[in-house]
Amino acid sequence: MKPKHIFWGLLFICLGILILLNNFGRLPNELTTLWKFWPAVFILLGIALLVGSNFIKGILSAFAAIILSVAIFSIFFNVTSTIDDHFVFDFDDEDNGRIIIDGNQKTKIFEKYNSDIQKVNFHFDAAAGSFALKDTTKDYLYFIEASGHNLKSSFDISGKQADVDISSKMKIFSFHDRKLANKAIIRLNKNPMWYLNFDIGAASAKLDLTPFKVNTLNIDMGAASLEIKLGNISELTNVNIEAGASSINILIPESSGCQVETNTELSAKHFEGFENIDSGLYRTNNFETSEKKLLLKIDSGVSSISIKKYSPENH
Repeated sequence: MKPKHIFWGLLFICLGILILLNNFGRLPNELTTLWKFWPAVFILLGIALLVGSNFIKGILSAFAAIILSVAIFSIFFNVTSTIDDHFVFDFDDEDNGRIIIDGNQKTKIFEKYNSDIQKVNFHFDAAAGSFALKDTTKDYLYFIEASGHNLKSSFDISGKQADVDISSKMKIFSFHDRKLANKAIIRLNKNPMWYLNFDIGAASAKLDLTPFKVNTLNIDMGAASLEIKLGNISELTNVNIEAGASSINILIPESSGCQVETNTELSAKHFEGFENIDSGLYRTNNFETSEKKLLLKIDSGVSSISIKKYSPENH
């Protein structure tokens, strides 16, 4: 058996076993700290490249797969545990600043909508937590409500362009029922053209961009779980993703032509309805003829990348 088959086979088997045991609560909490051992994978794979024996290569690949599976599980256990669907929001307060609700620090930051603004450069910088862009707002250019984050913002207007810079300076992590409670909900106005930049660390991010005119989406993330749903309002949308150990799931409209350029290391890829044009280059069959185009560039390390089509009429 080839070493690469041993590596991938054991990786998926071990991940499956860990997830299954975790679902039944049979794993110790200490396991979630073992992600720190992931550099050992590079050491083992490096040694495997230097030795000539396929038997030794297979053993080293097996150990590398086991260590990597534990590290991936540890990372995503910590990341996905930040997700909690029980958000409680109060939009009656019209003042910027910090609000205390049930003893938890909650922050609201927003800017009133100005119809003269046609282009927005939006930069969101946060170290860790759960983030969601999932709705629109009519009265505001943007409206962000967060818990566990000390959000700071700057806002500038030059003619018809606005520049928004949101940063989270977390000094502590807050937990609820063993889950990280640092969360943020982002709402944007659908009228301007958006140039979005997200710089996030260990995070879970869900971005529904279907209602918005998006020219550019740049995402720089570390160990993260990322879900993106792209729309077909803009004629051309550029998406650039740089990721570490991440799970990336992207939905694209089936009517849009899409091109994907990838530079990945140990990544599992599933691109639905794409043709492999060249090394790391994929396109949908309608890319040349479609009026609406999506250009995706993905640079990742140890990741799982999935791109699927959806019908806007059914969503």
